[in-house]
Amino acid sequence: MRLPEQEENRILLERKHAEFTFDKVIQFFRQTISAFPDRRIGTNTSYSIEDAALGAFSVFFTQSPSFLDLPRRFQRPRRMRT
Repeated sequence: MRLPEQEENRILLERKHAEFTFDKVIQFFRQTISAFPDRRIGTNTSYSIEDAALGAFSVFFTQSPSFLDLPRRFQRPRRMRT
């Protein structure tokens, strides 16, 4: 016996969203970045390409132009939107 199509779609959607976590996004991002070539030369290679890409991602994720400003933003009281 099969579930009604609407119920089946709801269950599939719930499963799909349950698998979409921040950790899984970062894991996918790291796997993708690991395939990037590192063509840098010289001695200025103390940070990996993965570190640089994750740093860039964090700016977009936090939507803060400054890492130093981020803790200040969390300390400020939030204004209620009306």
